[in-house]
Amino acid sequence: MCSGLEQILMAVSTGLQVVGQLSRGQQQQDWGEWQAEQARADAQAAREEGEVRGERIKKLAKRQQSEARAALAAAGVETGAGTAVVIDRQIGRDAEADAEQERLAGQRRGARYEQEGEAYRIHGRNAATGSMLAAGATLATGWRPSSLRVNDPSNYRDS
Repeated sequence: MCSGLEQILMAVSTGLQVVGQLSRGQQQQDWGEWQAEQARADAQAAREEGEVRGERIKKLAKRQQSEARAALAAAGVETGAGTAVVIDRQIGRDAEADAEQERLAGQRRGARYEQEGEAYRIHGRNAATGSMLAAGATLATGWRPSSLRVNDPSNYRDS
């Protein structure tokens, strides 16, 4: 049998173990939430970057169209008809396609970051749940008096 002091120390030890387990779970959940927020911010930045890149491509295309028109005009080609129009339209279509690809790439990167953030959130919640279960198991095994502990060697007496 345990003395009163030993039982108090065992109860304190069990309590500290429970508090430690719950604290670790909460820390992991907080970390998961922080990581999820970081991923959300990264997702937004990736989407915005895709938009910016798309707009940059469009601006470069306008410059390229102007340079092509100027070169054709300098060569004496009519810039409002025929081949000049075909070249101008093709530059515009290519730029629009490239800009759309950049926007889509930004959206895809953003979606991946959002999924990563959700995984962090789930991991944090699972860690918190696991710590609660572990704390409950510690309480369930730690509260019993030593006379009820099945595997406690002090329960066996020499006859």
